[in-house]
Amino acid sequence: HLTDRISRYVDRLNDQLDQLEQALQDGAYQGLRNTVSSIRRRAATVRRYLAPQREALETFIRIEKNTLNESQLYELREQSDRIARYVEDIDLVREQALVLQEQLLNITVEQQNARMYVLALITAVFLPITFITGVFGMNVGGLPGIEAPRGFFNVMITTLIIAGAVLALFRWRRWF
Repeated sequence: HLTDRISRYVDRLNDQLDQLEQALQDGAYQGLRNTVSSIRRRAATVRRYLAPQREALETFIRIEKNTLNESQLYELREQSDRIARYVEDIDLVREQALVLQEQLLNITVEQQNARMYVLALITAVFLPITFITGVFGMNVGGLPGIEAPRGFFNVMITTLIIAGAVLALFRWRRWF
């Protein structure tokens, strides 16, 4: 029967989603997004063809109920009910796949936010240093320490102290 094949197909989709959920819990994110998308597409395709089958079967039962015997009617109604359950199962597969996709997206966003946070901290440490080196890189007179024999050493020590102060401020505020 067609419904038996559909049952096996839906069971395979459920098994694949269970494996993907386990992989997600284990931290194996590589390639999951494409697999989950593939399952959603396949479930949508099956649902697109399966949902009208129930309608057609119900219509056939209504039209032909006078020409069919009781066992045939029972079998057709049973098949119609099975198709309805499979449509519901497919809908659950699609919802479960959507939840998995959202979890994957959340993980990706969290990773991206963590990277952006690190980059923002690095930028905050180097911003004052960049300003100081930019000022001393100008070719104008009157800058303090330009003619001093230890001027370069003094600027380097100052930039290191500023970087240390910024890092200490970050530690004190528990930003890292």
